[in-house]
Amino acid sequence: MTTANLTGTKPRNISLDIVTLPSQMVNIEDLAGTVVADTGNYTFTRETGAEGSISAPGSEGGAKSQKDYDFTAIDIATDFIAGYTRYSKKMRNNLTYIVNTIPTLLRRDYYKAENASFQTVLAAAATASTEIITGKTKAEMLINEIGKLQDADYDATNLIVVKPTDYLSILKTAKDDLAAAVTYENGVLRVAGVQVLKASSWLPANKYYVGDWSRVNKVVTEVLSLEFSEVEGSNFVNNNITARIEAQVALAVEQPAAVIYGDFTAV
Repeated sequence: MTTANLTGTKPRNISLDIVTLPSQMVNIEDLAGTVVADTGNYTFTRETGAEGSISAPGSEGGAKSQKDYDFTAIDIATDFIAGYTRYSKKMRNNLTYIVNTIPTLLRRDYYKAENASFQTVLAAAATASTEIITGKTKAEMLINEIGKLQDADYDATNLIVVKPTDYLSILKTAKDDLAAAVTYENGVLRVAGVQVLKASSWLPANKYYVGDWSRVNKVVTEVLSLEFSEVEGSNFVNNNITARIEAQVALAVEQPAAVIYGDFTAV
């Protein structure tokens, strides 16, 4: 006999895991701090300039110099980033593993949407790099950016963010003269002592960030929530379930000069 003699379904083992697509490697919220705006509006004050000076009097009994500072109030309004999926109760009952997979997929896709939204804000607000690749390696460009931030008194020892392809390119092209500046230990790449992170699809090709990330904050009015409803819309009569994910958030780049946005192909 062969299996052709069997009528019906052959016995089988069924995996209770769904092979899903990957999440992004790092989220922008991993780089930024967090502040709460209960009302949906966040205002911070940025120092924008000054007049006058602090100096020694020109002569004994002379008048002291006056220093005046300028400030600008910056308003940030949070908004919802949200989405939902709907599936039948029969699907839930027949494919029980879907219950655990749906939250994972919704969280993954929420962060993709949040990263895309925040990247638009971050790219527009950050300081555009003046570095060019001509005559330099990528590592040398990043070292120069670190120096510019530190010369301006910003702490550039936080994080560098690059595409995975550029991350690996830095590993491959680091020469002996950069051996002390480019290190790779325990799976961590550092350039001039600053850790380099891989950002996948939210960061455009060839782009990078070098920054003092203490000057960037995620503003949160409602934290990320995932809710299920069997009575939303026509779910009750159609035997469906709605899963909704949402958060009310915004990104505040509180000091644009603290973050440099560069391009490894600039010539």
